[in-house]
Amino acid sequence: MDALCKAAKSFNRLLGIRYEIVLGKKGKTVRFGITFSKTEFYHLAGLHYLTDIRGLKNDREKLFDRIMTDYDFREKLLASDFYVKISERIQHLANLEAIIDSNKTIFKYNDTERPFSKIKADFLLKNKETDTNIFLFLAYRLENECFCRSFFADDRVDYADNQISMSLLRKKKIFAPSGKTIILYDSIGLV
Repeated sequence: MDALCKAAKSFNRLLGIRYEIVLGKKGKTVRFGITFSKTEFYHLAGLHYLTDIRGLKNDREKLFDRIMTDYDFREKLLASDFYVKISERIQHLANLEAIIDSNKTIFKYNDTERPFSKIKADFLLKNKETDTNIFLFLAYRLENECFCRSFFADDRVDYADNQISMSLLRKKKIFAPSGKTIILYDSIGLV
């Protein structure tokens, strides 16, 4: 199985998962969920960097389905002159579920602290994997409901610098449609 297929299959599993997170800072709590959509894979995988391949910006849901099922299409993407720019991101994307499951470092993200970046996000999850920092940016889709806006590894710039660190109080993972729930972290004993 090629790296792009592995990343897509791993992301496909996330489509049936919802995370519920409770954060705290100075006596105040913030609660939000994280859900996933096929259309998000395009940006998380960095496919927008493959500028030598036409038609990738069209229907992103169909694009995801095609990546899941069409070996020849994946080969075309892997052969892009710009694939090297996203190959590390694709490798890490295959582990996104484990990264979110294990993450305990969450920041309230203020994009004005990063004027060189165009990322607009509300929260930043930072993980350390070997010598590389992995960053997952979350943005509100609806009130109290976030989606994954951007995802990448970067060992040169720490996007968490000057961001407001939040205390993770609780994180649970809910599987649809069964409703099975796993408490991944709980420091406050919520029900």
